[in-house]
Amino acid sequence: MSGTAKTIQGRDTQIRVFRNGSLIDVVEINNFEAKEDADFKRSEYLGNTNTTGDIVFKGWSGSFDAEKKNAVVDDLIDSLIEENLGRLNLSDLTIQDTETYRDGTRAAWVYYGVQLKYSKNASSRDEKVKSKIEWQADYRKRIF
Repeated sequence: MSGTAKTIQGRDTQIRVFRNGSLIDVVEINNFEAKEDADFKRSEYLGNTNTTGDIVFKGWSGSFDAEKKNAVVDDLIDSLIEENLGRLNLSDLTIQDTETYRDGTRAAWVYYGVQLKYSKNASSRDEKVKSKIEWQADYRKRIF
């Protein structure tokens, strides 16, 4: 049966960003990437011919691109920089990634302890201006 399951597409995934529990209207997200940050470790012990392996988990990271239609992302980044420089109470940022599968079931994960880094691209007068947000998170948890 699993060989006949259809692959989901971009329209089957939803990305939402929250600040202190409130949804931030990031507008149109065009691309989203998430990856586990981990290192493989191998140990070779004297007097033993076997090699053992392990993995050291370090968190999550990724990026997303958003079409620039307003200053929401700029305002968010500016206020986060002010918080950081002023050593104010830092905002609690989370990212929620929800997937809807062809059989109607859904799964969602929340990334916690998120930090953001910003850049933008305006490549020509006819191209859409896009914001690129790189992020890292402490951990993720499946919520359904």
